[in-house]
Amino acid sequence: MSTPLRALILEDQPEDAELMVLELSRAGFDLDWQRVETKADYEASLDPDLDIVLADYSLPQFDALQALILLQDRDLDLPFIVVTGSFEDLAIDCMKQGASDYLIKDRLGRLGPAVRQALQDRQIREEKRRAEEALRKSENRFRSVAESAVEAIVVTDGQGKIQYWNNAAEGILGYSKKEALGRILGPMIRNNPGDDEGAKAPKLTQDGDFVGRSAELVGVRKGGDSFPLELSLAEWQSEGEQFYSVIMRDLTEIHKAQERARRQDRLASVGQLVAGIAPNFSNILSAIILQSEMVLGSLELNRRDEERIRTVLQQAERGAFLTRQILDFGRRATLDPYPIDLVPFLEDLVKVLPPSLKNDIQVRIVSQKEGFIVNADPARLQQALLNLALNARDAMPEGGELRFDLDSLLLAEADMQPHSQLEPGEWIRLRVSDTGHGIPEEDLPHIFEPFFTTKAPREAVGLGLAQVYGIVKQHAGHIEVKSSRREGTEFSIYLPPAEEAPEADRISESAAAQAGSGQTILVVDDDEPTRDVVCEILESLSYRTLQAADGQEALKIIQEQHRRISVVLTDLVMPNMGGVELLERLRAINLEVPLVLMTSYPLGTETHQLLDSGLVAWLEKPLTERTLARTIRSVLRQGQ
Repeated sequence: MSTPLRALILEDQPEDAELMVLELSRAGFDLDWQRVETKADYEASLDPDLDIVLADYSLPQFDALQALILLQDRDLDLPFIVVTGSFEDLAIDCMKQGASDYLIKDRLGRLGPAVRQALQDRQIREEKRRAEEALRKSENRFRSVAESAVEAIVVTDGQGKIQYWNNAAEGILGYSKKEALGRILGPMIRNNPGDDEGAKAPKLTQDGDFVGRSAELVGVRKGGDSFPLELSLAEWQSEGEQFYSVIMRDLTEIHKAQERARRQDRLASVGQLVAGIAPNFSNILSAIILQSEMVLGSLELNRRDEERIRTVLQQAERGAFLTRQILDFGRRATLDPYPIDLVPFLEDLVKVLPPSLKNDIQVRIVSQKEGFIVNADPARLQQALLNLALNARDAMPEGGELRFDLDSLLLAEADMQPHSQLEPGEWIRLRVSDTGHGIPEEDLPHIFEPFFTTKAPREAVGLGLAQVYGIVKQHAGHIEVKSSRREGTEFSIYLPPAEEAPEADRISESAAAQAGSGQTILVVDDDEPTRDVVCEILESLSYRTLQAADGQEALKIIQEQHRRISVVLTDLVMPNMGGVELLERLRAINLEVPLVLMTSYPLGTETHQLLDSGLVAWLEKPLTERTLARTIRSVLRQGQ
């Protein structure tokens, strides 16, 4: 089978050209050829699709050496064979310039093999060129990927000397490419955080323990700072030489995130525990407070006995406050949220700050506008901010500045979030900052934990900031703290904006206990001491009482005596049937008896819907005689 061959023959003797064509035909080539003899024709006929150029060395106004140089100037990789009569020295000059071969005209028998060899050499060059181009593209792709990678990518030789160093390696370890290339990588890596410069470095070569796997080690930056590092090591060879690919990732932020997650889990666990216990304390304290108030109001006591009872009452109220702090931290406090504007809210807050705080400390509210509307329980939010203000006062014994800064944020998906748990969208940020002595760095991870305090045991129990944390979380918000020694502390609270406008000012009811006029109150509570003392208080206020231990018993009593029952006062959570289910059952049988919920638990969405209907009110445990009397009287007035 003949081989196609497109040939350009540079020859001024037609018969010599025909002899070359004849010889190539005999050698098995199917020729498509053209003869030229001038420089102009030669240049016009040069074509990348040619397979070979056959050139007589000497022509009247042109020669093969010039023709070869013209071919090379065109950057055409075509086999060029010189066919000469007798000027062998000149033909050798062409070989030095890059000709494929040369032949003597009277020995054309070697032309066929010479052409085949030249074509084969060209094919080898082309394959090599393609391989080199592919390698170059591959290297460029590798460099593009490696240089844009967030992980440090380093290549070392068999002795651990750095041969490649990407941009991320420079950013993580601090050495520029110029500084890193040729260095030993080993001293930049250590086994343990406590290892000093003289400690044994991990082996990052074939006889080490890290080839083919990942390990968490310690990196050492150029300045000497150490940081947690994940390192992966792979071994490979090139042209008989040993190399190692090292991929390193800075774990600093990951460790911080893990610590934050552990702290959140720890806080949630503690919150769940204490919030589960707190309602029981509320029942106990309710009985103590109500009984103490009854003794003070009904008996003529000598001065010493009255002081003793008042001491019991004060300590019970202090216990009630601690219980409320625990419930706030555990996000189990009962909230009554509605839209409020934070600017006037803060202005009112400043008015009620203790004189000891305002005497030596300048308090400032910084806001560019009004209209920072959030859905919040004013009493609970005020408690949280008051706790932060009192902490700031303690941090500034010689005076300073306390600032409340308000602004709004609109966060997109691609934005750097100021807090790790903030979702994209609109947020209102309230920053509470002071110019005090700051919080030690080692204490910052623990400040929201309950019972953690840096103060003396008699000065604080460590629930203030835990209460702040719980209140913010219960308002669907987030809180973070930044602090530096001698530069002050800043708490940032992020709250979702309210969709509704602020309500008109609520009219406060009289706090005075108001007696009844013989109305019957059904008291439903599974805690017998609480139930008994509530009934005793109500009877002392001229009410009649009935008792039930749970919702089922209460439902039976109501069905039998609903006409004489004016109000049902029921605990929210009870065995068999709770307060909400009792109300639903009453509705189902069309018995619309006013119902008041007593609770130490948070009111959920369903319960708020019941409150909004106007059929129920609620009381937060532990109870006091004052709040109990005022609430019952208010419910009775609504029913008139």
